[in-house]
Amino acid sequence: MQRILKQLLGDRTNLTVLLILVAITLATSISSALVSPERADPLWWSGWLQNFSTEMSGAIATFLLFEIVVGTQQRVRERKRQIRQRLLENRRQHQYNVRRVMRELRSNNAEEGARAVDEAKEMGIFHDGTIKGADLKGANLAGADLSGLDLSGFNLREINLSGADLTNVRLSGADLIDADLSYANLIGVQCTNSNLRFANLSGADLRNAELLQADLSHADLSGDNLMFANLFGANLFRAELQGADLRGTWFDAATILPDADKSGSVTKSNYSKFWKP
Repeated sequence: MQRILKQLLGDRTNLTVLLILVAITLATSISSALVSPERADPLWWSGWLQNFSTEMSGAIATFLLFEIVVGTQQRVRERKRQIRQRLLENRRQHQYNVRRVMRELRSNNAEEGARAVDEAKEMGIFHDGTIKGADLKGANLAGADLSGLDLSGFNLREINLSGADLTNVRLSGADLIDADLSYANLIGVQCTNSNLRFANLSGADLRNAELLQADLSHADLSGDNLMFANLFGANLFRAELQGADLRGTWFDAATILPDADKSGSVTKSNYSKFWKP
């Protein structure tokens, strides 16, 4: 209450209105006293003072209550306006940061790209759909930590992810044509229906990878660790698998082998040119 009164009386307009009320009440009371034939009676003056104080108290109380109600409403509106303004500013800042981070993610500088990945992870834009299906064609993210991210549907053509950590990354439906994934950590990666044609995956760790119906035609998988990887329905036509570890790797009748035609039928017996069965 003390704070409210301080605000009311500290406002020059409110103080002026109060003084005007006092002046009007005083003027009308004095005018009444001047025209009254009983103004010389002390009892009349006593009654006049009581009436004046009552009227003045009522006027001031009414004014203060009005100001409290109106002032509270104004403060609430102002608070809401400030909150809306702050939210708008935060949204604009977030949008600016997203555009900046995306530019840095597309950088040709691996260190800048790695920093951008870390910032993007802190912002949560890989998971909240802000950059869903983003175009990172030709980006240099060599050595970056992308573990656990959702990059499904991204355009990652010709991207450099050599030596990067992509543990448990979701890459379903991603376009990785001509991508460099050499020596990358791809343990548990999900590449269902991903396009990895002509990709360089040499020396990569693909243990427990999900490569269902992935297109790996002409890809370089030499020296890869493919233990317990799922290659059901995958296209390995002309893929290089020399020195790959295929222990426990899952194939099915729909898997197109490196030395087979597009129908999956083996065309030659020279397995050693591509892989070791």
